[in-house]
Amino acid sequence: MTYQLFYVSTAAHRMSESDLAELLQEARNFNADHGLTGMLLYLDGVFVQVLEGSQEAVRSLYKKIERDPRHYGPEVYYEGEASAREFPEWTMGFRSLSGLTPAELPGFASLSAWRAAASPESLSPGSLRKMLITLVEVNRES
Repeated sequence: MTYQLFYVSTAAHRMSESDLAELLQEARNFNADHGLTGMLLYLDGVFVQVLEGSQEAVRSLYKKIERDPRHYGPEVYYEGEASAREFPEWTMGFRSLSGLTPAELPGFASLSAWRAAASPESLSPGSLRKMLITLVEVNRES
């Protein structure tokens, strides 16, 4: 079994490619050292991230993420046990979706609109799986 945590947050400032590269390298190094995998998307100042690993490692990292000044308002949309990792090959898969419009992302609404309309209580295990699959497909298209 693996533990998953899915959250959305808002960047404290627009992230440059250099900022994102630095963030990604930090995440990959940390995750490799702690047996974590996951996926990070960035679009229009919004981060969407899925973390996977042991419950202790995922929760510990999320506490660190909550204090990170590069973003604010992190909100957990799902956390719980899963039978398998959705992103086993990525210490941190990443896609910057900047420059794309939501219409260019099949099955993907505007993250800002989705965040305003969705709530952690509205996600069912089936809807989370659909979102995870969408995240994987969007990343593999890059």
